[in-house]
Parts: sequence; structure tokens; C-alpha cells
Amino acid sequence: MRAWSLSEVSALLRRLADLTPSRVLAAIKALRTPGVVTPRGISNKTASHYVTVIKGFTRWLHRDNRCPSDDLAPLQGFNEQIDRRRVRRDLLPDELHRVLVAAEASATVIVPRPFRNAENERRTGTVRMTCPDRVWAYRVAAGTGFRASEVASLTPDSFDLNADPPTITVAAGYSKHRRTDVQPIRRDLAEALVGFLEGKPIGEPVFSLPKKKAALLLRADMEAARAAWIAESAHRAERIEREKSDFLRHTDREGRVVDFHGLRHTFISRIVETGASVKTAQELARHSTPLLTIGRYAHTRREELAGALESLPETLDLRAAVLAERNRLTNDHQHQHQQSERRAMPRRSRSGEPVRSAPMNEDRGKSSWNGALGEPVRCGASDFESAEGGTRTHDLRVMNPAL
Repeated sequence: MRAWSLSEVSALLRRLADLTPSRVLAAIKALRTPGVVTPRGISNKTASHYVTVIKGFTRWLHRDNRCPSDDLAPLQGFNEQIDRRRVRRDLLPDELHRVLVAAEASATVIVPRPFRNAENERRTGTVRMTCPDRVWAYRVAAGTGFRASEVASLTPDSFDLNADPPTITVAAGYSKHRRTDVQPIRRDLAEALVGFLEGKPIGEPVFSLPKKKAALLLRADMEAARAAWIAESAHRAERIEREKSDFLRHTDREGRVVDFHGLRHTFISRIVETGASVKTAQELARHSTPLLTIGRYAHTRREELAGALESLPETLDLRAAVLAERNRLTNDHQHQHQQSERRAMPRRSRSGEPVRSAPMNEDRGKSSWNGALGEPVRCGASDFESAEGGTRTHDLRVMNPAL
């Protein structure tokens, strides 16, 4: 397939008359082609975002009487679940502690930053951030659930550390849902922030987080923390096990990543672990629906699931049920063993002599008459057995004189 260029994609939608479902889908399909925007093409989530934005524009055109109708109203987005490019995970408490220790040990972190210039050519720059600003940015994000842009917008006026409870406020212009968010914080975090904020200029950002590149700094600190954790191993076998582990990996074996937004996942997961109600977790996460809070941001592990099951009250006497099942299986086994022994014993007549059955192919020349069907039937010796001194026959006229 020939690769599209951005100029060709933009040529699909130049006039209002071009805003038809077919041309919009054609433009999005071109953006999903590998190499146009990203090496793999845009994801289903990004494509659905474009659909939402374009539909909002055409809806405004119709309401403002600039278009007679909204032709994109029935246009649907894409299934994000089958094409999730970035699945995040949370940090364990020990992982977060080690990341903070590694960040404090490094005064400045400088990491490469790939980007594209005005001619759409790939270039490489650098991103840097000093300590302690970097460490406190991590602590505030993990203690509030703030996004990177919200942390970067905080000024000394955003902190009310003497309130009950202490709070940090995000202005509406920097909040994702465009409203002022007043987030309560723990008392110990507020007491620690007093010393950090001392001397910070009023009205100036407290944290100099690089725009959309804070994940690179966190990744560098995670790599340093992981290297220190592996170096702590006392034996070679332990070192090999730690190298195989996903502990402090920014991308684990399942493809889940930890970036700066992963600190928000960490905050919400710890809130849910405390046993807080769904409404409380939703309010602290500042989500419009609890489905997003519990379904995407709250993470659990198999050990936690097993522990939750073990902590359930015993509504049934499971031990008695297990013993009863074992007894039933034992009785069934004994019954089957007795039946097999009986089949193995030879049959005996009234005199106590064993009864020998003739082979199935013996006496093939003898025949009897099937009165019901009116045709001869060949019988063997096994068809005529001695039963209580009499003779058993298959001739229905003998068994039933009425015939």
C-alpha cells in the first residue's frame, strides 16, 4: 500500500462540503496507515478522538445555521479495546519508595528526547530536571492523582497547607474537565511540603516539568532504582531472579508501562485498596463516572484476589462438605470393587457345581422358529439355559399358549 502524506490527508477535508462520513473515514483511514503520523499509525483511541472533535465541529455548524444538516451525527467511533497501544500499570509501594530514593540520589537527570522539526524530520534533543523538584513532583502526583499538566501548573498559591484537611487546588484552565479542583491531601504530605515551598516565588510554577516529556524522567529514575535493587542481591541465583522479575521495569513482560500518568493509577489503586466506597474513590479521582475509576485506574493482583477470597466468611460448612464428598467417593469405589469380584466368580447350580456356558459359535446348526416374525432363527446352546429345572425358550408359542 502506498504511504499517504499529511498534505494528501489534509486535501481530503478542505471545504465544508467535504465533511461527509465517507471522506472523514477516508482521512482517518489514511492517518491510521503506518508511517503517516506514527510508525504504526494512529490507534483506535486517537481515531475515535478525531471523530469526536469533527462531530463537535459539524454539530456547531448546524446549530449556528451554517450548514442545513449535521451529516456526521450518525458517525461512530472505533473500538478502543481491540487496539490499546498503551496499557498502564501502577507502582507498588516498595517500587515508589525506591524510585524516590533513586531520584534523590541524582541531582540532575538529562535524557534524550526525539522530536520532529518543521520539515517533519526526526531530531533528538534533551530533557532535564533537577532535584529536589523532580522528587517532589513525583510525591505530589502520587499523593493527589494529578496529571503531569496539572502538576506543572501548580504555584505556591495553589497550596493551602493549614486548612483542615490540607488541600491543593488546580485552576479550571489546567483541569481536564475545565473546572476548579480542590484536592485534599494527607497531613504528613502537607507538613513535608512546607519546607519545600519556602522561598518559591509567588505566581511562578513550582515544578519545572517538561511539557509532555515527564515520563522520560520517571523512566530514567526507574532504571536507576532497578539497577540499585539488582546490585543489592547477595548471591548469583538471587541476582538472576531479580533480573527476570518485572519489579521496577517501566515496561513489563505483558507490555504494561509506567509513565508519569502511572502515578495517577498508583494513587487511585491505593485508595481502592483502603476499602473506600466507590463514590469516595470517584470523587478523589475526579472522574465523571465510577466505571472509569474502578474499571481502568484501579489495579489488582492475583495475590490480592486470593487474599480477598480467603477473607470471606464461611457461610457454608465447607469442611463437612469435603469430608462427605470423600466418604461418597470411598463408598462408590468399594461398591465398584465388590461388583467386579462378583462378576469374576463362576455361576453355580443348586447342587453347587459351576455352570459352563457354551461358546457363542457352538451348535450353529440348530434352529428355532420365531413365531412373531414367521421366520426361522438360528440359536446356540446359550439360548437354552437351565433355569430351576425347566427349559427356557425364545419360542413365543410355547411361552404363551394364546398364540
